[in-house]
Amino acid sequence: MNEKILKTKKEKLHFVITELDIPNIDIIQKTQLQSNVVSEIINPENLSRNLKNYHLFAIALAYNIPIEIFDDDITTSSEIRELLRRTKNVNREKNKRELNLQLQHLVGEWFAYFYCDNVKARSKIFNEIMSDKEVSLIKKERISINSSLQVKSDEKKQGSIKIGTNQSIIILEDKNSNDMILYSFDNDRVCYNRFFVSKISKTKHSKNEILNFGFFSKKELHEKEIQSILGDFEEIQLRVQCTLLDRIGSYNDMENY
Repeated sequence: MNEKILKTKKEKLHFVITELDIPNIDIIQKTQLQSNVVSEIINPENLSRNLKNYHLFAIALAYNIPIEIFDDDITTSSEIRELLRRTKNVNREKNKRELNLQLQHLVGEWFAYFYCDNVKARSKIFNEIMSDKEVSLIKKERISINSSLQVKSDEKKQGSIKIGTNQSIIILEDKNSNDMILYSFDNDRVCYNRFFVSKISKTKHSKNEILNFGFFSKKELHEKEIQSILGDFEEIQLRVQCTLLDRIGSYNDMENY
């Protein structure tokens, strides 16, 4: 790579942003700076607007850019690349440590709480026909996660966890139906004894996809407490409409002619 001499803060900022391949729109969203300001301060040839320290700090903070890059004694592209490389390695190790600490909290037994797939029908039937009996509208599942991140449930499902930087997914296969169930969650939430989870599965009878929002809990909870946390089932449950499946099928049929 050709060595460049970078003397001004604007030149250095432009070089860093180019090196990290950061688009202007991303800077605008993360720093809340106006679009014309961003365009002007990162262009070393634009002399109409000076690069203020608060501009510099806002961008450096948003992207973990070492502020010493802008010191007067740092003047070459190779020095800046080395500082960026070192910072990237430090951040990577820090993220790994934080992620490992978070995931350690996952190991153990959890209780998964969602509304039943057929909650509306169950509620109607028991209200109209069996009003004298109580019926649970909650889908409860006990999930065990071991130190190898292998997962089992008390409903003959087993699988594993796919770990991402910000989010992770538990993938389980139902041994009776062979259907897959996906639970996704944010990594930074698992340090709590209860955390939000979204679940994608198939309904038992119609086999259509259904999206449920619920939560995992370290502690087994009572029905009323679960319902008070989940709230109205219509707001946290979404099932694919048969009309969508029919429309997709119609297009497939037309392409076969």
